[in-house]
Amino acid sequence: MEMLVVFAKAELREEIELVLTKQGVPGFTEITDAHGLGTSGARMGSAVHPKTSVILMSVVDTELRTRIVEILRDYTRVCDCHISCVYWPVVTAI
Repeated sequence: MEMLVVFAKAELREEIELVLTKQGVPGFTEITDAHGLGTSGARMGSAVHPKTSVILMSVVDTELRTRIVEILRDYTRVCDCHISCVYWPVVTAI
């Protein structure tokens, strides 16, 4: 099992949710209106930097994580947008 975390601009939230749902992700947690500074610039939800990000997290098996990351990688090429994915092993789950 792995924890998959996806970071993207808020406008991509529904597309990413659709990918997760279509791939059979059993559930995910979403943090909307996330603020930060990264490779796509400042996303602070302010007058100066009005854009925000979305963070989606899910614990999935390695095969599913691999498939999702590849689909999102292909999607970024098609839409010419930026999505970051990080993942790490889940040692234990309650």
